[in-house]
Amino acid sequence: MTLAHDNLLRDVLAAAYVLGMVATAIHILLRKHDPRSAALWLFAVFMVPALGLVLYLVFGVDRVTRKTLLKEAGNLRLRQEYMASLPRSHAAYEYPDDEDAEVSPTAEFPGMLEKFCERPLLVGNRVKLMLQGDQVYQGMLDAIEGAKNNVHLQAYIFVADRVGRQFVEAMIRKCREGVACRLLYDTVGSIDSLWFLDELAHTGVDARAFTPLNPLKRRWQINLRNHRKLLLVDGKVGFTGGMNVCEKHLVDHPLLTRVKDYHFMLEGPVVHQMQEWFVEDWYHACGERLLSKRVFPPLEWRGDDLARVITSGPDGDHEAFYQVVFAAIVGARSRLWIVSPYLVPDKGILSALRLAAHRGVDVRLVVPGRSDHAVVSLAARTFYEELLGYGVSIYERKPPFLHAKAIVVDDDWAIIGSANMDMRSFRLNFEANIEVRSRSFVRALGVAIEDDIRNSVPVYLPTFRGRSTAVKVAERACALLNPLL
Repeated sequence: MTLAHDNLLRDVLAAAYVLGMVATAIHILLRKHDPRSAALWLFAVFMVPALGLVLYLVFGVDRVTRKTLLKEAGNLRLRQEYMASLPRSHAAYEYPDDEDAEVSPTAEFPGMLEKFCERPLLVGNRVKLMLQGDQVYQGMLDAIEGAKNNVHLQAYIFVADRVGRQFVEAMIRKCREGVACRLLYDTVGSIDSLWFLDELAHTGVDARAFTPLNPLKRRWQINLRNHRKLLLVDGKVGFTGGMNVCEKHLVDHPLLTRVKDYHFMLEGPVVHQMQEWFVEDWYHACGERLLSKRVFPPLEWRGDDLARVITSGPDGDHEAFYQVVFAAIVGARSRLWIVSPYLVPDKGILSALRLAAHRGVDVRLVVPGRSDHAVVSLAARTFYEELLGYGVSIYERKPPFLHAKAIVVDDDWAIIGSANMDMRSFRLNFEANIEVRSRSFVRALGVAIEDDIRNSVPVYLPTFRGRSTAVKVAERACALLNPLL
């Protein structure tokens, strides 16, 4: 009887195993639209069954939960509500209707990008580039100290170090003055400080996780991360860019682990669009609607820069950033400078870069010489030879680690924000970027990029071809993981 029972149990387990493997294979084939990614996961699952299955469940399943699927519907409802409640904006850019008008080569971008991001390009803004972490944090803390109504802080990585504690202490002080302070963080990015963030419930600061990790409720997906960075004060001034809330950005941090970044302060009508993205993310996190005039106050024109928010993510803005980047590369006429800490393009972006260089565009890629993710860095170098052969210039920035993200097109157009040039930012993460049309701003950003180029080591094709066989093998091995990076 015991033998029969054991045989039955073994047969049941074997059948369950086979069904599980078949179900996993079907899921991979249906959900992985990149053939390389599908092939890689099928190989892992069948060649290393137990470990491969676990890895796929944790890293491979882009688990857009029901709540995440409803985010798009929630975004649309909120947009309709606050658009109905706000006075009609007179800041929308009016496209030239005179065919003989003299316009820049990128003049067609505003109308084209409006189809991707469903937001108008706005006039009357001032966008200021900020480079030093100490300067950025002090400017943000000063803005918080001057808050009258609300402070909205959003971070991918929030660390409970001296910088993180400074921000929390400033927000606690404002809470005692009656200012509503809200903090939105990503659970995966801020995982080392979750204990600290949980304790804020007793301070008056309303701290929420974008998507809490809870295995009991199947909330343990680590792929769909909120990579956005934002500070908004009273709905009138905003800060965004690549900087997280941590002391690694300070100038007195040790050089080898210090982080160099671009961050930006914005004023003017575009701040309403920045507030819009926070309101939508906040609603997704906790269901609270933030639609009052204290959140969306009347805004005055503050400068001559044209600007627009471009959000992207696995909800309704899926691949919006990818489409914008592709359009920028294809539309560049004289200059295309890209700064990114991670460079893992797909075939479409790679072909567009090659063609841009082939038609005479000054294409420059500035990446860190020493990355914080060695696998990504090695995988990126597999693209170098092809790009260099077509005339693309590649510069590897010396320490500190370059974490900046920016794209400059010709003399008057730029993209700034949180997204990297990799598949995770293109298709998995929730990202937020700002399109800026301004000759003066692009000039200032170009100067900053040129400074990073001067502090970089240029990659020359003959020298690069001479690297050792061991290095080439390591690069190719890491490149196999490109669909997952």
